[in-house]
Amino acid sequence: MTAPAVQLDWRNGIHWSRRRAKCRVCKRPTNLRDDKGRPSHKVCAEQLLARLAERVAS
Repeated sequence: MTAPAVQLDWRNGIHWSRRRAKCRVCKRPTNLRDDKGRPSHKVCAEQLLARLAERVAS
């Protein structure tokens, strides 16, 4: 069973930072932040959530 694709809505300005930092998933630089303020590309966060959803579903 595969979990549905995850699509986050990061249009809100709280997901942007002027300071670049290493993404917590892929370690490449990003200005984006997750809901907890941790550096993360949107696509990396979506993929991480999808993997976690698959684990829960199985």
